[in-house]
Amino acid sequence: MFVNTLRVIRLGVAVAVVASLSACGSGPRVGAMTAPLDPQHIVAATSPLHAAVQVTEVIGGDKNNRKWGTTVDNDKFKQALEQSLSLQAVIAPSGAAKYSVNAELVELHLPWAGFDVTVTSKVHYVVTRLDDKSLTMNKLIEASYTANFSDALVAVERGRIASEGAVRENIKSFIATLAETVQAGPSQVGASH
Repeated sequence: MFVNTLRVIRLGVAVAVVASLSACGSGPRVGAMTAPLDPQHIVAATSPLHAAVQVTEVIGGDKNNRKWGTTVDNDKFKQALEQSLSLQAVIAPSGAAKYSVNAELVELHLPWAGFDVTVTSKVHYVVTRLDDKSLTMNKLIEASYTANFSDALVAVERGRIASEGAVRENIKSFIATLAETVQAGPSQVGASH
């Protein structure tokens, strides 16, 4: 009886190790990082942002370091940002953009362990008018998201979920800030770190 119990425990540990290792390589998903349409910050068809924005450059991500399954690579971050802006109907048709967005993923901070995992994302956004190259927005946005033990049993999965949420919340804050900045006009533009 004792030997059979020991075998079951070893098998359980082996399964847990394999599950956690396979989760390490998955990384955050684009759809889970995409900010949904926010009813409080809908960009109106009359807004200067409507069908006027292009995402030019996204840097700072690291697709080669998948430790803990939390690193966001540049391509996935750019896709999530573009999809989020597209849901707001601000992505411009090819060649028709009035604003250019550059984003730098400055930090994606994850604690080493915990039942509740909170990830903090810091992204520096620069928005420029394309006609006169004037600066519309230059801002570092910080956002956090917590994944609870009930979200996933494996810590690596909680880390991935928290990373996706932190990026999603960051993009959501960016869209709201951009809409408010453009509505307020040039007096609200400037560096904010």
